[in-house]
Amino acid sequence: MNQFKPNYKLARRLFLTHTNGVLSTHSSQLKGFPFGSIVPYMPSENGEVILFVSEAAQHSINFKLNPKVSLTVVEGYSGNIQNYGRLTYTGIVKRVNYPSPDLVDRYFRYFPSLIPYKGAKGFSFYSISLTVVRFIGGANQVAWIEPEDFLVKNPYYGESENILLKTMNAGSKQDLLNFCNYYKKMIIKNKDLVSLAGVDSEGFDLILGENKIRFTFKETVDTLAEMKEVLSGMANQAIEGLKEKNDESKPDTNSQSLPTEEKNPIKLR
Repeated sequence: MNQFKPNYKLARRLFLTHTNGVLSTHSSQLKGFPFGSIVPYMPSENGEVILFVSEAAQHSINFKLNPKVSLTVVEGYSGNIQNYGRLTYTGIVKRVNYPSPDLVDRYFRYFPSLIPYKGAKGFSFYSISLTVVRFIGGANQVAWIEPEDFLVKNPYYGESENILLKTMNAGSKQDLLNFCNYYKKMIIKNKDLVSLAGVDSEGFDLILGENKIRFTFKETVDTLAEMKEVLSGMANQAIEGLKEKNDESKPDTNSQSLPTEEKNPIKLR
């Protein structure tokens, strides 16, 4: 099926970096026509798509007519969109009748604005069992990716992830802030704005307000001990890097140059 040898890592990176996509279902009102709209999504423990949808939503109504759906995720929306990576995740949707506490808690960590609907009647979790992924990495890079090549089980889902969450969100908030300011070149002063939402073998996600910030590892990290070591190393590197940057930005008291206009960068408070 493949027209070129796909880079599965690039496809998964695109999927894991974003949290929103265009969900397309079979319209129950306009027979024979597709219906698409933006929805938030989260990977399950096994790497499949998890949705949280109102039973009154058009998509939920359409699910009952035909469970065959697709979710399209795009890398960017400015300039020449054909140069951006995109993928279409196609599969069969089904309701998660008994979502685990880990799934529920994880979902609302990623989407805190939806917490008021947690446990509300008329809302349900759905999973999309993957049939195939269509990945476009740019011009002349098109491939079909089978589930066994795309889906990766998250070894931290549940207990190990909760251990890391407790450590990082309770006692290492400054490190999370440093991750943003050093690795992502952001300017954030209030460490309480940032929290760790989840980890997997390919990276970890921070939540800043309503935005997800994805950090991708160069190599997979598969054990809790390795993860702690990697995060510790990143934290130390960020501290040193920010210190050097701060030292470089200090004015030279011996300089006789004329004073320049002070610029105040926009800061999140």
